[in-house]
Amino acid sequence: NPDVNLYAVYGIGKRPEILQLNANGTSSIIPAEELTSMEGGVKVRLLGGRLVGDASIYHYSYKNFQTAAIVNGKLSTINAGKADATGFEAQLNYAIAPEFTVFGSYGYNHARFKGGAYDGNFFRNSPDHKFAIGADLSLPLQEGTISFAPLFSWQSKMYFFDDNDRADLQIRSPIALSDKVVDEFQGGYGLLSARLTFTAP
Repeated sequence: NPDVNLYAVYGIGKRPEILQLNANGTSSIIPAEELTSMEGGVKVRLLGGRLVGDASIYHYSYKNFQTAAIVNGKLSTINAGKADATGFEAQLNYAIAPEFTVFGSYGYNHARFKGGAYDGNFFRNSPDHKFAIGADLSLPLQEGTISFAPLFSWQSKMYFFDDNDRADLQIRSPIALSDKVVDEFQGGYGLLSARLTFTAP
């Protein structure tokens, strides 16, 4: 109906196979990466438009996941095998008054490698949890309008590389020292910000 919409999406995709030139002068073929994706959700507009929001769930399934790694001192594309991501996202805006709106969002994304050397690893740059809350307050004046918008956002731990900084996956050249320190990640953190604006009539 005009206030509630439902949707569902199913898709398949492919990243082409890659000709990999190895450090020893040989070559190899990295198989094509295949993706199957499913998503369903709802979008709502209620209370005469004062309450607007949406929510969705999704699942991505990969075969022959292509990622980068250091092999014998050279950055190379490798086949990490199977991987999948399952998640949920939602956001909501509510106009308490014409001059006062509050909003929030939350996202959960469980993205992991399945099997092979990367089994159990997080996808790079992919925290499990994210959320944000904020507000937008406007105060009309004779000389113009003052607006104040605070925002707090937070996300959980994430890794910068698909190898998750594991010593057994950090393959280096024989002359390089092995990196056994787990330090290539970003711990969970929050950010607080605010915007103050004045608009002339």
